[in-house]
Amino acid sequence: MLPVLRLTQDGKDHTLGEAVEFKATEEERDELLPSGRQRRIHNRVGVTEVATYTVKRLDLDYFGDEE
Repeated sequence: MLPVLRLTQDGKDHTLGEAVEFKATEEERDELLPSGRQRRIHNRVGVTEVATYTVKRLDLDYFGDEE
């Protein structure tokens, strides 16, 4: 998750291909999920995308100062 977050911290749009290229070996890029239908790295990038979107939508005011 962290490599994808670092890639996107510039605020620009990036492709899935750019996200997959971050310091992953060819073997890691080719590894499939147990179902054999999706590459593990594509799945992880997708999970990161959804998690980031979800966090941005959360109201985190409860981290404010306690009175």
